[in-house]
Amino acid sequence: MKAAVCVAGAIELREWPEPVPGPGELLLRVSGCGLCGSDILKINAAVPGPAVLGHEVVGQVLEVGSGVRRFAPGDRLVVAHHVPCFTATTAAAAARHVPPLQARESRSGRLRGAGARARAQRGARRLPAPAAMTEETASFTEPLACCLRAVKRSRVAAGDTALVVGLGSIGCLLAQLLALDGLRVLASDLLEDRRALGRRMGALVFDPDAALAAALREATDGRGADLVIVTAGGAAVLPAAAARVRTADTALFRGRRG
Repeated sequence: MKAAVCVAGAIELREWPEPVPGPGELLLRVSGCGLCGSDILKINAAVPGPAVLGHEVVGQVLEVGSGVRRFAPGDRLVVAHHVPCFTATTAAAAARHVPPLQARESRSGRLRGAGARARAQRGARRLPAPAAMTEETASFTEPLACCLRAVKRSRVAAGDTALVVGLGSIGCLLAQLLALDGLRVLASDLLEDRRALGRRMGALVFDPDAALAAALREATDGRGADLVIVTAGGAAVLPAAAARVRTADTALFRGRRG
C-alpha cells in the first residue's frame, strides 16, 4: 500500500507494509487525519524515520481481529491514538499521580500506521453520517479531549473568569469549553483573523496589550483571572500570563514533546 512517510524531515510517498489486525484490533482505511503540532515538530527536527505520522484519525473499518464484537467492516470511526489498559499496574501508576495514558504499560495500546491505514486496540467510537459530522470535524476529537482534560484539571467553576492566550485550534476549543462551563472567557491573539474566530467562539477578545489588562481588571474587580491558559508563544509570554492570575489560582501552559 502507499503511505506518506516522514524521512529525515521530508515527506515521501512510499510503499508501506499493510498491517494485519491482531486479536481485539481493527484495521482502518483512514479518510481524514488532523495535523498536530507534534507532527510538525518531528518534521522540522528531521526525525530519522522512516515513520508514518498522524494520530487525529477518522476512518472506516476494513477488517476486525478475533474477539472484536462491537464493530464490523464498514463502520465509520474515530479512534484514540493510545488507550490505557486500566490494569492494576496502571491503576498503581495513577495513584502515584502518573496519568494512565503515560504509564509504561499503556503504551502498547497505540495506534499504528495512522497515515495510510491504522491498527487500533481500544478507544474507537462510531461517528454519525458524514452529513452530520465531516472528517474534518471528527478529527478534532483527540485535541478536544486534551482540552477537556485541561479544563477538568483547572478546578474552575461557573462564574469564574478565564483568560486564554492564543486562539489557534486549541485556544478556540478551550474558549468554547470554558464558556459552556459558565465561565466568563477573555482571550488574546496577535492575529486579527484568529481574534475574529475567537469572538465567534464566544470569547471577549483583545489585542495582547493594555486594552486586555484593563478589561481583565474591570471583569474581575482588579483581582485577576481565576484561570490563565497559554496555548501559543514562547517562554517570553509566561511572565505576563502569570501576572494576570489572581493569587492562589491557576495558570496552565500547553507544552509539547517531540
